[in-house]
Amino acid sequence: MSEFDKMLVVGLDGLDYRKIQKYDCSNLMLQTFGKLDTQGLALKTPMLWASIITGKSPGEHGIDDMLAFKGEKARKLDDLMDRFFGFFGRSGLHLRKTVNYYLYDDSISVPDKNYMETDSIFEKVADSKAFDIPGYSEYPYISGKMNVAKLSRKNPPVSRKRVKRDIDAEHLYRKEQLFENIGEHTLLMQHFHYSDWHQHMYLSEEKDRQLYKEMDELAGKILEKADDDTLVVFCSDHGLEDGGHRDEAFFSVNTDIDENQSITTLLESCLEHVDYKNKEETVESIEV
Repeated sequence: MSEFDKMLVVGLDGLDYRKIQKYDCSNLMLQTFGKLDTQGLALKTPMLWASIITGKSPGEHGIDDMLAFKGEKARKLDDLMDRFFGFFGRSGLHLRKTVNYYLYDDSISVPDKNYMETDSIFEKVADSKAFDIPGYSEYPYISGKMNVAKLSRKNPPVSRKRVKRDIDAEHLYRKEQLFENIGEHTLLMQHFHYSDWHQHMYLSEEKDRQLYKEMDELAGKILEKADDDTLVVFCSDHGLEDGGHRDEAFFSVNTDIDENQSITTLLESCLEHVDYKNKEETVESIEV
């Protein structure tokens, strides 16, 4: 018999396994808490989240980069610039994206489920809802963010103050969206990019401490809102240190599951504890 009627997944982009412990984020350290194995994959946000929600590798689900290219010419140029600008670290990454957007604005987009070559967990569970998932949802990248976002002739870089304002507004919108939907679906997943953006912008111990306190308080409010019949999953796709991604993703679940979890096993392991209707079975019964 399944323990839960619903499952709530909260994706906290870039939230770091070691920092959660360092800053004693008790609400983020639930009954089963551990480091999430990223299986040696490149730490690129859309492909990692796509692996989490499909249980497949990038070679299987088809989301294999930060960007989606329409046309081989744009992809080849990006591969060339990746090798060239890679010598310059994060500054090179920003410049690479900027040049590519200006040259191939109409040929580049953020990958979503239209590029996906396999089903996700949302195609499996009948009553499911996904909000703002990189690699799956139509994703609202913020204009000008860190000179990596959607830069183009129509969308030039903006000031850091403006970026911070937009990040805060987007974070507030996602929080309101999540709390309006908790308890309304068998499977609900909300992604927050705030923690990733914040750690890229501020290379400060004190800013880190404030961020992790804020995210732990958010986790506490989520746990209060979710009822006892809801399996709650907090997870990230990677960690961050000194403004760069590192292999320190985490997962945290309010029940006992196997502590050895990877990005391709986590959600399926959790779903085993939930009483849900399969979407295919529901469609078949309607047709009959």
